[in-house]
Amino acid sequence: DLIIFDNFSFRMNLPPSYMENIREAVARGGSFMMTGGDESFYEGGFNQTPIEDILPVVLDEKSAGYVQGSFPFRLTDQGRNHPAMQVSGEADPRQAWSSLPPLSGINRTLRPKPDAVVLGVNGSQSSQWGPLPVIAVMKYGEGRTAALLTDGFWRWNFQGAGLNENNRPYLSMAKQLIRWLVKDPSLEQIRLWGNVIPHENKGRILFRTMTYHPDFSPASDAVLNATVRYPSGKTVRAEYLPGSRPGEYVSEVDTTEDGVYSFTVEAHARGK
Repeated sequence: DLIIFDNFSFRMNLPPSYMENIREAVARGGSFMMTGGDESFYEGGFNQTPIEDILPVVLDEKSAGYVQGSFPFRLTDQGRNHPAMQVSGEADPRQAWSSLPPLSGINRTLRPKPDAVVLGVNGSQSSQWGPLPVIAVMKYGEGRTAALLTDGFWRWNFQGAGLNENNRPYLSMAKQLIRWLVKDPSLEQIRLWGNVIPHENKGRILFRTMTYHPDFSPASDAVLNATVRYPSGKTVRAEYLPGSRPGEYVSEVDTTEDGVYSFTVEAHARGK
């Protein structure tokens, strides 16, 4: 499930116990997203609440404030690799994102949390921690969260469509970010698929695995632990070889039995 707070202040609408319930739901595997505005983040009273615990940014009174005015959006290196920011038909999404018009209005949060991944930043304003975050995501417990620190994203869609310009990055982000939050298997850090290959009097299954670091750069240094479960229940360790692409690994299994084969993969890289 995905819970979205869209420029929403809890002061008049949400009992404190509800916020703890939301935090626990995310920790158990749910998803949460907060979008910007003058009643969101610190301005919505969420500092020092269970909601701040799950946000990917720090709600600091000294830096708080919803600031009007336009600013350019810049995709980060982490955003370049993240599935939420990919643009269909673009090998490198940076050009598509840089072609968009400026955004207007930002909730000033000067720094992301240590485990956050910042996907996009204010291209003209910085703090001692770096450019001001505009889009940040984070894993919390078994769940995932996102912070969209402006209420001006709609301009990309309406202005792009109205002027017959490019609004594909916005439409892609709206879809892909939600898919990532709710753990769409096709956007995970480990992606596995298999194909049956005819081979003499029996078949062979070719398993391909793509592995990614938390910033979604290819994990060419991954160490894989893979097992195959045969239809009879027999379990054996599968051997992997590097594939043709960075982060890709391949394994072949002879199908000596009729029935369903199950393949399980764990990948470790950089201590994770």
